[in-house]
Amino acid sequence: MDSEDARHSEGSSADDTSRGLAADGVFWEDWRDQRWLAATPPTTAFGSLLLLGVLRNIDGLDWYGALLALALVLVAGGSLTVGLVMPLVLGRDMGRTVVRCSPEGITAEGVTHPWSEVRGLALRYERAEHGPVTDPEGRATSGRYHLDVVTGTDTRRLTAAFLRHRAHDVAELAGRFAPGVPVEWEGRYGFVPKGPPRSRQPSRSRVRAETVALVGASVAFSYLTCQAVLRYAPDLVTYG
Repeated sequence: MDSEDARHSEGSSADDTSRGLAADGVFWEDWRDQRWLAATPPTTAFGSLLLLGVLRNIDGLDWYGALLALALVLVAGGSLTVGLVMPLVLGRDMGRTVVRCSPEGITAEGVTHPWSEVRGLALRYERAEHGPVTDPEGRATSGRYHLDVVTGTDTRRLTAAFLRHRAHDVAELAGRFAPGVPVEWEGRYGFVPKGPPRSRQPSRSRVRAETVALVGASVAFSYLTCQAVLRYAPDLVTYG
């Protein structure tokens, strides 16, 4: 009987691994959950082109040209911030444990709540609007994913991008370790149950290397773009 239980446990663990479920109950932020990162190289290149245009035309600017140059510098600064600074900021949190589910309880951002104190879990997806209300093209929207841990005294909210693919795994592990804890879904259509399988939790050195590689790729793409424009289409960065 013990051998049958062991085989069943091994089979269950293999099934969990094959479909991407964290067998050890550990969930972390991953680069693949940050879908907007694919736009960082062209965003950085766009900002670099704007700065290149300002530098090439800075001599002999009148007051109107100076105002235009200032506006271009501000736009370029925003583009470079998104393309270079944001990945560096996010890189500090990539790979760190955000949620851990275990037989003892659920840990959210370092705070452990025993299952005996948890009254329920809530997984929420909401659309957030950005930009001015008067924008004629409509306000930009983005999705946010929340995990609320409801205890007898308060509710702890965690916002994390990894929940887009791993929310169903968190709910399944909670049901396995604490069948009596209800799980509430709000905006369930926004969660994608079949995310890419997760490998082992990355080390800090690997995360730093990935961050440097991402920023380096943006810088290299920007340099090549500027060189190509100067050679084949210099009028794009020549004003007046």
